[in-house]
Amino acid sequence: MDSIEKFFRIFWIGLISLWLILIGAVLLNDFNYLKLSLILIGLVLSGWALALFLAIKNSEEKEDILDPIFQKIFDRVANGIAIYDKKFKLIYFNNDFEQIVGLDRDVILNQTVGSWMVQDRRYQRLAGIFFPVLAALKFEVIDEKPIEIIDVSLQTDPVCRLRVITIPINVKKQELAAKIVVDLTVESERIKKEAEFLNLTAHHIRTPLSQIKWMLESMKDERLSDEGKELVSQALKVIKNTLILTELILIDVKMEIEGLKLKYENNDMAETISAIFELLNEFVREKNIKVSIEIDDEVKKFYYDRQILILALYPIIENAVVYNKSGGELKISVEKITGRSEVEIKISDTGIGIKADEREHIFEKYYRGSNAKDVRADSFGLGLYLSRELVRSHNGSVSFESEENKGTTMTIIIPFFSEPPVSSGLNDKN
Repeated sequence: MDSIEKFFRIFWIGLISLWLILIGAVLLNDFNYLKLSLILIGLVLSGWALALFLAIKNSEEKEDILDPIFQKIFDRVANGIAIYDKKFKLIYFNNDFEQIVGLDRDVILNQTVGSWMVQDRRYQRLAGIFFPVLAALKFEVIDEKPIEIIDVSLQTDPVCRLRVITIPINVKKQELAAKIVVDLTVESERIKKEAEFLNLTAHHIRTPLSQIKWMLESMKDERLSDEGKELVSQALKVIKNTLILTELILIDVKMEIEGLKLKYENNDMAETISAIFELLNEFVREKNIKVSIEIDDEVKKFYYDRQILILALYPIIENAVVYNKSGGELKISVEKITGRSEVEIKISDTGIGIKADEREHIFEKYYRGSNAKDVRADSFGLGLYLSRELVRSHNGSVSFESEENKGTTMTIIIPFFSEPPVSSGLNDKN
């Protein structure tokens, strides 16, 4: 029975009782005191009916929106959970949510969360969870539909990092929403320290390797035997590839810590691709791979970050060489997409391909296909992951088509700028 039905039942009972008493009082003409008493009784009954209705209504308002069993479950979840209505009134939250926002339950339960909280330091975390655009130091939208996922960094000491997941729900015919808040602060600090260590290590490796590379290159002009020249050439190949790996690790660390700052310049695409093949020529010759490169006149020169694009394309082209068959083909085409301000770079090979059941994983960090491991054991599985992230830093995308034992085509799409873009600073994740 809903509250309206209860109200009308009580109302009519009280009203009928009142009218019966009044009619009886009128009929009793000679008993004024009795008539007065009956009227008073009628008024008391009406008041009782009204009080009973208000008590029922009040008890319904105080009724828990969640069944006790669900509250017990949510209170044991190791993440913050809050449920609120369309007006942002907090109907329920668990103990972890209370700890994350740093506010007592009595202060915020049944309170309406508003943008005014952004200006009050007491509500800084609560405001950051509900209004990241206004209150967050930095935020990144991970997904929007059907469930919204946002990573939020708040200006605290240390910086508080949260993942906020918003889910629309329907409870007891009410349209509500739930926020699941995961505290990433401790994990982020751990990752940052590891990244700083990797950064320091990579720098210490890069400096001596660069010096050795310079010395070996100077030896190439010396009068060496054929065997000596071959040894120097092999050593240079190893060092160059190790330097590229070091650069990729440094870029990965930089993305983890602070993001990338792109340097857009008017670069020559042919020269960029040529710089990559200078590092891979030994491998190309060893496998006798036929390389063809086609670049449309319209995209021979345009604005992009040369270093970042080299590091993005290198792992893809390297894979197309290393995992190609002997005497295979490698085709690279660069063209502007018709009707769009975008450049398409296609890299096709006739290599081992990617197994169907492994294709969804190839961009995962440290993942390597089973057939790739058979060809080359000494690899980290970092290349394609970083390629995609670096292309994304250019607001681009990477996709692929592959058939096992027949080859793979990787397609990279990046924006085409004939002039320097207006915003060429930090890659804007916000």
